[in-house]
Amino acid sequence: MLCAQVDGLVRAATAEAELLLDDAGGAFRARGHRGVMAAALTAVVVASDAASPRAGDPELVGYAGERIEELAALQGSGGLFVGGDNLDSPPDSAFTINAAVTAARLLRSWPGTRYRSLSIFRRR
Repeated sequence: MLCAQVDGLVRAATAEAELLLDDAGGAFRARGHRGVMAAALTAVVVASDAASPRAGDPELVGYAGERIEELAALQGSGGLFVGGDNLDSPPDSAFTINAAVTAARLLRSWPGTRYRSLSIFRRR
């Protein structure tokens, strides 16, 4: 039963990643930094899951990296994230940065990625 549930989650995450890649307008951005972070994390998790049909997919890896760079650009001068419905919120920024660092660390395992350092995020 657990295997069936995990398979279902992998299929759902893969379908979500496909939608993200096809979304030229970036509807995920309507959720501000949380939406950008969710897009990055979805892409990197699907690309890193051996059970996913898109495991190791360079398109997903590149997409995740672009979203992480976009996320870093959404940090204000004090290090908090701006955009969305909860501006300059330390708790929201903490949740977002934790997930973003997880995604960036996963990306560091792919050869040729630029994410060897997490210094793209401001530290305050």
